[in-house]
Amino acid sequence: MLEDFVVPDDLIGSTYAPGELLTALYLENLYLRQYFQPQYRTLKPALPTMQQIATDSRYLAAKRFDEAHPQQKTGLRHLVIANTYPNYGEEYGNGFVHRRVKFYQQCGIDVDVIAMPRRTSPYSYEYDGVRVHVGNGDDLHALLTLRHYDSVSLHFLNPNQFAYLQAYRAFRQVPVTVFIHGYEAARWVRRVQQRSDSTTLNALIERTVTLQSFWSDVMAADPPIDNFVVVSNFFRKSVEEDMDIVLPARRTHVIHNVIDENVFRYAEKNPEDRFKILWVRSATATWYGADIAAEVLSKLLAGPFGDRITATIIGDGQYFHLFEDAFNDDPRVDVQRRFANQEEIAQLHREHGLFLVPTRLDSQGVSRDESMSSGLVPITNRVAAIPEFVDDTCAILADGEDIEGMVAGVERVLAQPELFLAMSAVAAQRVRERCGVSNTVAREISLIAPTLPMEGQ
Repeated sequence: MLEDFVVPDDLIGSTYAPGELLTALYLENLYLRQYFQPQYRTLKPALPTMQQIATDSRYLAAKRFDEAHPQQKTGLRHLVIANTYPNYGEEYGNGFVHRRVKFYQQCGIDVDVIAMPRRTSPYSYEYDGVRVHVGNGDDLHALLTLRHYDSVSLHFLNPNQFAYLQAYRAFRQVPVTVFIHGYEAARWVRRVQQRSDSTTLNALIERTVTLQSFWSDVMAADPPIDNFVVVSNFFRKSVEEDMDIVLPARRTHVIHNVIDENVFRYAEKNPEDRFKILWVRSATATWYGADIAAEVLSKLLAGPFGDRITATIIGDGQYFHLFEDAFNDDPRVDVQRRFANQEEIAQLHREHGLFLVPTRLDSQGVSRDESMSSGLVPITNRVAAIPEFVDDTCAILADGEDIEGMVAGVERVLAQPELFLAMSAVAAQRVRERCGVSNTVAREISLIAPTLPMEGQ
């Protein structure tokens, strides 16, 4: 279909599938010509004085947080800004940010977290030894002014966070590292759901153009952002193409998400484990591939090894019903609509041998890497950033949407126990080499705390 498509890759980007590219170009162009007038406005909040912080009720919650949590007198003080953060009973809010924070603490960094959801009344809590304040831009200004952090990192940067932080940095140029994760810098076509109506599509396109305007401002910030962190080379390139920006080469770092090998410990697998398949993942979006997983598992159960295969399916989301519809009456498959915490997932890893994790879009694939760290062999697709992390020596790989290829790959491993054991060992080693502390968190700390000694890390 694209044989006569003459627009060069260096102009349109090279990470889009043909269908994504044509859809994006046509509908974005149609919408922009007919409807869109940019609405992005740069906020210019005023920095409060110490007298205002002491007397104005807007800053009362942040002042109480400061009084309740005296900072350590020596060592580096660091502030993490995010859109949300885990709490007891709500453990799934940016758990990967929490894992970073715990490693920072282990290295002697005094860490505060401010979570800035869209709308909330300010309050504070402690989670797993981490001080957390939930608030707004005024709270951020108060904490920055009262607690004199040595550095700041941001996850899921948005215009509100950026405006308040830059207003403070005009007064005191605290070093800032921005972690880009995906949602906050993705073009609409990457994550559009199936059967979206025109109203939804228009809203998604408008959000993309607004984000492009915002990220253009971030690139031109004065004072500039000190560091940007992305989790893969594919993702770096996709952010640049989606937001129509160029991330500064000397200030942009590819650092994978850390995988905690103390939680996801490798234990040598038994050959029989290759018949035990696990899915433990969200099914909230099409790019997680619940439909692919259900079809692959159905074909495996109907295949030559079907009488030996068992599977555990744990998760939730709008597409999880695909597993319930297909397997609720099959005694070989245990389907549980719920979420599992990290310790339970690690235990499930010890009880299984293959990890079913198809994908249509992953900037890394943390759940896959966690399973590999435990010694599971993943069943996944050769799309997006996946080839940066796995190959045929440690994973069962097929092209995107290639269900028959995935089934054939699994059956090849099921037929060869020695191959399964070898791939399991390589999988665990691969994750330790690429996503262990020395290649992830230690590199992050070198950015946020360059003077901190890292012996033994």
